[in-house]
Amino acid sequence: MGKKLYDSFMTAILEDLIRAEEAHLQQLEQENVQLEQQVNSERQRSERLAQRLRELGENMDT
Repeated sequence: MGKKLYDSFMTAILEDLIRAEEAHLQQLEQENVQLEQQVNSERQRSERLAQRLRELGENMDT
């Protein structure tokens, strides 16, 4: 009976650990998506600024 109780206890602990790790993984994946969106937004912003600087440079040449 002791081994069965021990096995049940260990199974419960492992299942809790697995659930905690899955939740942590999901959180990290969400953070990664947010960071990718920020990177894309900043990339677009830098492209717009670069284009604006090119336009300003062309206007100064004429």
